[in-house]
Amino acid sequence: MKTVNRCCLLILAVLLLLATTACFPRRINTVYTDDEQPDTSLIAFYPAENPYERGNSNANVLKGGNETIKDGWIYYDTYRFHTDTGEKVEISPDLSLRYYINVVGDWIYYSNFSKRYIYRIRTDGTENTRLNSDISENLIVIGDWIYYQNNSDNGYIYKMRTDGKEKTRINDDSQLRSYSSRGYPSCSSSYFSITNDWIYYLVWTSTSGPSICDLYRIHISGTDKELVIKRHSSIHIIDNDYLYFVDSENNLIRDRLDGTGRILINVDVNILFTVDGDWIYYTDKDNERYMYKMRTDGTEVTQISNRPDCSVGSIVGDWIFYASREDPSDREGSTYRMRTDGTEDQLVTRRY
Repeated sequence: MKTVNRCCLLILAVLLLLATTACFPRRINTVYTDDEQPDTSLIAFYPAENPYERGNSNANVLKGGNETIKDGWIYYDTYRFHTDTGEKVEISPDLSLRYYINVVGDWIYYSNFSKRYIYRIRTDGTENTRLNSDISENLIVIGDWIYYQNNSDNGYIYKMRTDGKEKTRINDDSQLRSYSSRGYPSCSSSYFSITNDWIYYLVWTSTSGPSICDLYRIHISGTDKELVIKRHSSIHIIDNDYLYFVDSENNLIRDRLDGTGRILINVDVNILFTVDGDWIYYTDKDNERYMYKMRTDGTEVTQISNRPDCSVGSIVGDWIFYASREDPSDREGSTYRMRTDGTEDQLVTRRY
């Protein structure tokens, strides 16, 4: 009798195991080769707890999205470190040279260096999985959706779910630059920003001069495309319903998204700048290209770094990441970080 009971229990356990594996997708931890297509049917979908959680800011993505912050942890290169305790943890040695880092929930999403394919990996370094085979730029993750520029399809803006399924093209304006016979960009568009369910992007419309563009917006559903502002600009940052851009004379301009209230903020700004809250961080266009900050109305201009030849990077929490070619032998520019008030300036990665 005991033997029969044990057999019944064994059969029941097997049936439960089969039912479980049939109901749920198999979790995978694989990196496909460049010639293989990822089988998204095998990739599990984990709905975001907050459908509006954003993996990185518009301004940081413009700079390559090499850093982001989540729950006090700053994610960069192969590591994360805690802003309060200073604890530093290596996520995975395979994550070096990655771009457009986004963290939503317990997942890191990124574009790899070699092919620009999109991957996801858990914040503990497990389940590193490739999600697509597109050359993917300008990666922004919001809730359950990944938005990206698909350079495998003329640079159109695409979206797909965070498990790689439901890939959809959003706009009909190519993001790839085409050039006129005189070398000027013609009828193409730039990187995009997302705010309040709208995607904002630039379209070059003239062959008579460089960086002559119009700002368009389209709903994330791919509907209701409309012209927002005609302007001369190739670099723009959207923050708190304001548009910031550098004009053809290197003047920093602030404008409302409805085209009203345009003001000249500063005439000494290099095209490399970023915006975070009430502050603008930038390098001067002359002299040694030191780093400065000022209020978004142009007041309280303050130099915050004495390192020359700076390139402003990401702002995460109260840290700003930037590159500097202080050493003449440093051709690419080493990465540094400092507090947004200019204190605790320190080397992150040296590149030679």
